[in-house]
Amino acid sequence: MVIRTVYLILCAFSGLYLFSKGLESKEFYYIGLIGAGLTATLGFLLEYSLRRVHLSVILGGVLGLLSGVLSAAAIGFLAGHLMPDLPTLHLDD
Repeated sequence: MVIRTVYLILCAFSGLYLFSKGLESKEFYYIGLIGAGLTATLGFLLEYSLRRVHLSVILGGVLGLLSGVLSAAAIGFLAGHLMPDLPTLHLDD
């Protein structure tokens, strides 16, 4: 229960930080709180749904996700260094 409460508080502060940064209107604080509440609710629903899944399935999914992200990063890095620099098109000329 303590971990869930800390998670909810962290979601509230992160929502306030993300949605009210640099904005002077007080309405954005409410949007931040709503976003934090939705994020916390989704987190709780995800936790509830993952209780029924075996640990091997979760680890397989995480490993697949990591290998996909690392492969995409490696391909992007190689493509960025192997392809020649193309001229940039400026539309306002």
